[in-house]
Amino acid sequence: MLGTVALELQDDLGGQLVVGRFEDLDHVVAPKRHVYADQGAACLLDDPLALLDALPPRRKPGDSLRRPAHQRHVVRHGPRIMAGMRLNAYLARAGVASRRGADELIKAGRVTVNEEPGQLNTFVEAGDRVELDGRTLELQPLAYVLLHKPAGTVTTARDPQGRRTVVDLVDHAARVVPVGRLDVDTTGALLLTNDGELAHRLAHPRYEVEKLYEATVEGEPDDAALERLESGVELDDGRTAPARVRRLEPSRLELAIHEGRKHQVKRMLEAVGHPVIRLHRSRYAGLTLEGLEPGAWRELEPSEVERLRKRQPGRAPAQAGRSTGRSSS
Repeated sequence: MLGTVALELQDDLGGQLVVGRFEDLDHVVAPKRHVYADQGAACLLDDPLALLDALPPRRKPGDSLRRPAHQRHVVRHGPRIMAGMRLNAYLARAGVASRRGADELIKAGRVTVNEEPGQLNTFVEAGDRVELDGRTLELQPLAYVLLHKPAGTVTTARDPQGRRTVVDLVDHAARVVPVGRLDVDTTGALLLTNDGELAHRLAHPRYEVEKLYEATVEGEPDDAALERLESGVELDDGRTAPARVRRLEPSRLELAIHEGRKHQVKRMLEAVGHPVIRLHRSRYAGLTLEGLEPGAWRELEPSEVERLRKRQPGRAPAQAGRSTGRSSS
């Protein structure tokens, strides 16, 4: 069984990931490459097993009514059911519990599939009837939320230290979790969703999702420092990919990167002699924070979701109106 799961995981990710612990798949690492914070999507439904559910879902007519924070009309995203969804993932998508919590429900014998006791290795197919304590469960509609993350919030679904999390800020009927991470003191654009397939695509380095940051730094970086950032900086975990850099003010830079290493922007700027004082992500995968105050969030429009789903592997083209020169603006 475990061997089959490993093969499915490797096939799905092009052989790029291996599993370090099968007990709960908490540690997913990339062989011979850097461990990307975004790639791991460690907080996705509180369990990296989300990476196993990347099969294209099917649309089912009907129903997801959500009200964006910045608008008053209803946004509809048709709910999609994944083929061969793992039972604990189904329970999580139904809003019952996290995946690890769902495992406990399954082991306690409280979950049935087509009137048969569910097992940890049970997969739910379209048309199956899943019940918890005799109550029929249904998948929550897919939800896509853009949050303006404020400083002081933790990018996770829950925090053992009791700190406020980004999920606490999003009052949504569906159980959404963050895609990737921002440091506790970093502000800016953060996507949350319960769409495991899309989250997997956005987090995987193959798709080179662009993130745009504004950094206030110590000192005043000269052209030589900007050239180093543009060509790639040697860090302790390897050389970074080339970045697009623009000087906004003498001590404020704009950087566009498509990698997702831990503390990457901070480490890059420290490596060129200009440690970060403040860091803000102004754009993620083409999504901007226009009209959103810190702590506010909005639903994605259907056109925005469709654009994210249609992303192809490789670096995203530069957006119009974005210069990359080194002169102050």
